[in-house]
Amino acid sequence: MAHRLSAKAIAFGAAAVFVTVPSASAASDADAFAVLSGCGGNMPAQAWWSTGQANCSHWGTPGARVTYSWHSLKGDGYNAVQVRGFDGKGRSTWYGCGWAASGKCTVSWGNYIATPKARAMNKVHADHIYFSVR
Repeated sequence: MAHRLSAKAIAFGAAAVFVTVPSASAASDADAFAVLSGCGGNMPAQAWWSTGQANCSHWGTPGARVTYSWHSLKGDGYNAVQVRGFDGKGRSTWYGCGWAASGKCTVSWGNYIATPKARAMNKVHADHIYFSVR
């Protein structure tokens, strides 16, 4: 579930955790942290869509975009990959990232806190997709 960044406290069960909302100027620091922290996930690619969830959450800012990079275990071009972002009205949206052995795409994220997700399908044979997010 995505949340707007206007809140100063986020409730986790019975506890509230106070957070500092990062400024837009901290975006490059956040990108560097995502790369260093290994933010990403994986999922199987089979005859139907399988969804993978990243091991992190992304804090957006107004107009923010998120870049997903991915590659397949078998390294062939039969994998269809879609990634999650948010449209201009704040709705979670799947964006096509291509049919290939690997790829990279940047999607709209906006001012939301959410866990990045990707999904894959391979109609030829089973494969496995690994993705990272920054």
